[in-house]
Amino acid sequence: RDCYQFIKQPGHEIVRPDAELTELLVNSGYTLLCEAQKPENIICTYSPRVHNQPPEKAWIKDWETPHPTLLVNNYGKGKVVYFANQPDQSNFDMGHPDLRNTLNRSIRYLIQPDIPVSTNAPESVHIGLTQSYSHPGRYVCSLVNTSTAPKRPMRTLIPVRDIEVTLRLDGRSMKKYSVLRSQGDVELSHNQNEIRFKVRQLDDFCALHIEMNT
Repeated sequence: RDCYQFIKQPGHEIVRPDAELTELLVNSGYTLLCEAQKPENIICTYSPRVHNQPPEKAWIKDWETPHPTLLVNNYGKGKVVYFANQPDQSNFDMGHPDLRNTLNRSIRYLIQPDIPVSTNAPESVHIGLTQSYSHPGRYVCSLVNTSTAPKRPMRTLIPVRDIEVTLRLDGRSMKKYSVLRSQGDVELSHNQNEIRFKVRQLDDFCALHIEMNT
């Protein structure tokens, strides 16, 4: 608790939106105090704990340390993002947007512009796209609704309506599709390898099976 991360590279796309407003990001959980082989790859560093004091006394001499909390590297044609702390666990426990934002931007940094899914669904709808290894060109796209009152465990789901999803799949064009489960009507259109579908109402779960011409 009472820990932070110092933004060492404010111009990097993973932290740039935050760096325009602050030099520090929240930290939580456990942090592995390691050192980087290439210091130039460090995006954020661990900051020593700020002990609870009156505000005018709650400070430390130097926010930056040699211990990275977030760094990037290249391996051949690939890229990697390494977290020395626990942004996933901490985001689940405390839900601070600093942790969620760095995870979200890291994923986009690694795979953009190859993200095959776009949607207008709220963040409380989880979308998964699964491709078959044994049958190339076959996909299942699933939507799980977790929209509910801010109380756990979930007891009542709030339906979400008019969800639009666009998929860009490997293949020349769509061969066929089937709706495996849906509470509302599903409208689907396609143009070559771009598939668009609209779910009128999502209560809990919806899934579509799509087969492409490869």
